[in-house]
Amino acid sequence: MSEVDQSGIELGGLRIVSAASLWMITVPIVLLLVGMGIYASQLAENLLESVALDGAARNAQALQEFRTLYTSEVVERALASGVTVTHDYEEQTNAIPLPATFSIMLGNRMTSAEGGQVRLYSDYPFPWRTSEGGPQDEFERQALEALSLNPADPYYQFVRSEDEVVLRYAIADPLRPSCVGCHNTHPGSPKTDWKVGDVRGVLEITHPLEPVALKARTALRSMLGLLLATSLAALGILGVLAARMRRSSVFSQRVAEEMRIANLSIKNEMASRLAAEQEKRALEAQVLHVQKLESIGLLAGGIAHDFNNVLSTIMGNSELALLKLPEGSAARTNLQQVTKGVDRAAGMTSQLLAYAGQAKEARVALDPNQVIIEMTEFVRAVIPKNQKLTFELEEDLPLIEADPGQLQQVLVNLITNASDAIGEKQGHIQITSSLEMDLSDDVPAGLLDQASIGTGFVVIEVTDNGVGMTQQTRSRMFDPFFSTKGAGRGLGMAALQGIVRSHNGFVLVDSALGKGTAIQLAWPVSDDAVLPARPKRELNKSSGAGMNVLVVDDEPMVLETVKELLESRDYKVVSATSGRKALVLFEALKDDLDVVLLDMQMPEMSGRELYRVLRERKPELPIIFVSGYKADLEIEELTRDEATRFLSKPYPFDDLHDLLQGLRTTA
Repeated sequence: MSEVDQSGIELGGLRIVSAASLWMITVPIVLLLVGMGIYASQLAENLLESVALDGAARNAQALQEFRTLYTSEVVERALASGVTVTHDYEEQTNAIPLPATFSIMLGNRMTSAEGGQVRLYSDYPFPWRTSEGGPQDEFERQALEALSLNPADPYYQFVRSEDEVVLRYAIADPLRPSCVGCHNTHPGSPKTDWKVGDVRGVLEITHPLEPVALKARTALRSMLGLLLATSLAALGILGVLAARMRRSSVFSQRVAEEMRIANLSIKNEMASRLAAEQEKRALEAQVLHVQKLESIGLLAGGIAHDFNNVLSTIMGNSELALLKLPEGSAARTNLQQVTKGVDRAAGMTSQLLAYAGQAKEARVALDPNQVIIEMTEFVRAVIPKNQKLTFELEEDLPLIEADPGQLQQVLVNLITNASDAIGEKQGHIQITSSLEMDLSDDVPAGLLDQASIGTGFVVIEVTDNGVGMTQQTRSRMFDPFFSTKGAGRGLGMAALQGIVRSHNGFVLVDSALGKGTAIQLAWPVSDDAVLPARPKRELNKSSGAGMNVLVVDDEPMVLETVKELLESRDYKVVSATSGRKALVLFEALKDDLDVVLLDMQMPEMSGRELYRVLRERKPELPIIFVSGYKADLEIEELTRDEATRFLSKPYPFDDLHDLLQGLRTTA
């Protein structure tokens, strides 16, 4: 045996590491494992916080956008038509909630399922919110101070306790142009010198981190602890083996070989675990992507449904007011404008339902210039005064086949993006239309065949002199969730491309940094399309006398409005605010009932459940479904029965009247 030193022993040319040398290797390994555990734990913590911040930011942005839409498209028109806008709207008739009140209600509905909460507070609360409208704790005071100095950036904190972690996320609530006059003139306003852009208060969303996520973090820490303990135990065993190496050279060589094999096994195990971790991360990314799409779809569908109920009340009360006003009254014109506004808002909710996947695409023959012209009034209201909007439309364009709502959505997305690109400087947005017979050089490879190219395209182009785009931005502009706007969702251009491609068209982009942007939408010409005839509607003046109608709806305002409208045409009406109450009325009056007007979305017993019970007890009874959602496949199947019909909210009363008279004729 060769001479033994402090570092090990020499056996036939093979150096066996001593116990002291082994522990010199062990200590760095242990430190490395501890560091890896700390890093992995911190990484999990950062991931949870990032997901929570992203969810809170999206909810806050959605509430701000909804509040702006509600203020400009509902409140202003409601006030003009005599509808009261107040915080105690439930105690008054012909009243709707204030934007702040409605925003808090909607926010709590959005976040309650996750245990969240929405608050709106200010240094200057209204008298009826004095007890709860001001800052309640140190965070709220700090948020007010921070957002007053810098309203562009959110203020948030992660509040930790023994059993949960809660994100408190606050953003500034600046005064919009449509809000300043009301806040300065309202008799209960605590301050009357507000200006556009002043921070009126703070919108705060409390967002608990998912308990499941907390369990996952605990499980990760336990796994890392187990790995560390196992590694330490293995290293201890290796120390014992190193001591035995000094007793026998043959045994030492055998142990050395076993260690080599063990090291190879550990290496393979680590590679396997790394591959599994990468697969897990990819799966988590896919799940997160699906959850984002589902949450956005649910939010859009829920807002559209609730908004359609509000629109139904506004439309119904407008029609009632028209019935009560004499011919020639100046107020009739204003009420007719309210009705047109409701129709436009209903179109917007239809787009929300389409985006949420709850409405079917309905393609018809369209004159593209007519669609552009009809949008002018709405689009001009969106564009700031520092930006000029012009049109250059080629006459006698051929027709295209498209869904009108989707075409309008595409154009609005392009124009608002162009407006954002111009910003506060003086700018110009131009919309042009033209017929192009040959775009073969511009068509993306493999998108259309030569036969399709030969039919020609109607090209709609939106041009602006804004900031333009870099090549990197252009390459990602159609990616979902990619946005250059701080508060953007990154879905507008992705949806635009999907809509255009679904119509067998394509999008061309020309942009450079500092030189503006031009985006062309190419829609195939429809050679055989014919504009649908618009039948002239004759006013149905028939009476509803002799028909007994049961109206079932869980929205009291909608219920009262429909009841009064029906009674204005001499229908005899009984009403119920739930399915169970409706069953009680049905049992008492079933021999006299002629028709049931049934809301689909109700608590306790849904419209579908009530429908099945009524069909069992009186199969021939006519039933009309009404809903703020569009009809799904099940409703379409049910309405094939001659005694079942469907109406989408909001609807003109004449449509309901015609439907009831038609059922009377077929009965």
